[in-house]
Amino acid sequence: MKFPWRTKEVLILIGMIFLLLGLRSKTVEITPIQPVVPESPYSTRSDVKIKVYNFQDARQGKLDPYLIGKKRAFGVTMVDFYSKRPVFKIVTQAVKSEFIRHGYKIVQENEDFSVKGRIDQFWAKTPLTRMGATWDVVGEVSLTMEVSRPGQKIGIRLGSYTGQKSKSTLNPGPKTFQLVMTDALRGAIQEMSADPRLISELTKKREH
Repeated sequence: MKFPWRTKEVLILIGMIFLLLGLRSKTVEITPIQPVVPESPYSTRSDVKIKVYNFQDARQGKLDPYLIGKKRAFGVTMVDFYSKRPVFKIVTQAVKSEFIRHGYKIVQENEDFSVKGRIDQFWAKTPLTRMGATWDVVGEVSLTMEVSRPGQKIGIRLGSYTGQKSKSTLNPGPKTFQLVMTDALRGAIQEMSADPRLISELTKKREH
């Protein structure tokens, strides 16, 4: 049986929609995003002690603390992507690792400074390319921080620190999401580390 060309297009489109709907409930759990840098062997030599509180996951509309992205096509979710650790733990550990790399000592008490933060963005989106044959997986991270000394009611607010990474692929999977989110997080952490206001604040000696 021969179909007019327009009818063929409609049938193909319907078939694609049913295929996408069949994949919608599938979830993929990616491996943990590792700390940005290894702990420095010189971290205990620093006389500046920092207490880092868990960052607040304030991502708009992202109620699941493990959800970091969705593979979508034609407005339909095909696959949900999750990390094995909550997003706030991933970010908090990355911030701690960066302080350690610069020689600061991370403590739970008797700190010279305390750091609190908020995660405004930690997400990978998957827009189709113009040709519709590949996806652009775009990872975005955005953080803000507040640094204070003991006794301070209001600390200095810093950020936002942002990072972005994109990669085009025929079939985005866990490894692609892992890559773009790791690099996006690294970019945000590097921006934080280079902030002259943060550097200036942490070089102040504790007031007794």
